[in-house]
Amino acid sequence: MSDLYKSTILYREHPEAAQLVTHLHALSEQQDAQGTGISSLNNQNVQARDFSVYKDKMVALEQDKSELIYAVLRNKKARRIFEAGTSYGVSTIYFLLASQAADAAAGKPGGLPAMVWGTEKEEHKVDAAIGNLAQAMKLPKGTNDIPGFTMLKGDILELTERANIEADSLDAVLFDIWAEMALPTFKLLEPSLKQDAVIFIDNWLTGIEIGTYAKLREYLESKGWYVAAMPFKNGLGMATRHDPALTTNVTIVASGIMSSSNHPSAGTSSTPSSGRTAEWDELHKVLHSTGDSIRRQVVGEEYVNRSLANASSFTMPMQQLATEYAWGGIWSRPGLARRDRSILNLGMLAALGKSTELATHVRGALNNGVTETEIQECLLQVATYVGMPAGMEAFRAADKAVQEWKSTNTAPEPPSKH
Repeated sequence: MSDLYKSTILYREHPEAAQLVTHLHALSEQQDAQGTGISSLNNQNVQARDFSVYKDKMVALEQDKSELIYAVLRNKKARRIFEAGTSYGVSTIYFLLASQAADAAAGKPGGLPAMVWGTEKEEHKVDAAIGNLAQAMKLPKGTNDIPGFTMLKGDILELTERANIEADSLDAVLFDIWAEMALPTFKLLEPSLKQDAVIFIDNWLTGIEIGTYAKLREYLESKGWYVAAMPFKNGLGMATRHDPALTTNVTIVASGIMSSSNHPSAGTSSTPSSGRTAEWDELHKVLHSTGDSIRRQVVGEEYVNRSLANASSFTMPMQQLATEYAWGGIWSRPGLARRDRSILNLGMLAALGKSTELATHVRGALNNGVTETEIQECLLQVATYVGMPAGMEAFRAADKAVQEWKSTNTAPEPPSKH
């Protein structure tokens, strides 16, 4: 299996289950690469979709999404989880392990039992899912009843309503079904959701782009839910709602996950909150590691080292935000090449008159392959549409940055032979 996934929480705790899901994810990705997975379906006209060709396809949640969700569920100590769209049960393995871990940590909590619900219409997929769950849980081959798991087999709306899940009892829900079914399913589950429940919605960005999630987003926002768009393949929506009664709330910021307790405000102790966990820290580490790497590649090691060295205890949270959110969350997205993002930054910073940041990103643009001519044209565009003073100021800052970049990146001419 990939070394990347050998450092995850799942692998450290359940190496055999981690190897199984890695194998299943690879099979699903192979189908997707051949044009028989969810990506090809999302690119079709909604009315022209032929769902029948996907009856035997895995269309599993991608591994990076699954690992993130698992970390969040472990952090939340989620015991009761609903999965709308189980298919071959790949992501279900993560949910069941998270539910069992939370139940074990709670000791004997009483009340409602820990439970994961799955939904699937196709008989052969139900059998495959049960088999995969049994293998992951190290149960005898041929086991049909998985402790802590209930499969709703058949029509999702009919069976979800019939399940009659207790009010205010669900910790988390994943929607990994056809987008058109998500809203009616959500409405059936709505009374069962805890105030601090978290909702995951696969293929969120694609669904927003082609309009299939428009009604769901409108409904969620009307009910006080905030959906963060996570920058995974086709996107992953992550929805939460704020409970005013809570003294510590979790704020989901675009593609980064940041806790208010992780960044102390003025006059407060910098000691981490007692509610902070290893799983939570791991989310920050992933974003910070990715962001720090991209930041150094774009603006240079010297600039980053100087910025960090000059940061005080007061300004360091801003450095963390920039690294995790801007560089780790936005610059890592696949939709635009880095040189294109650099050109966008030049235009925006020049228009805002932020000469210091503009100079930094001029050097970054050159590192990303943007030419001097392209930088000139970008700033001429700014001067035309924003104003001559902004253009003149931008040219002065950019010229100095270009010359500085040349002095350290242009090889010296060989000495004359004469």
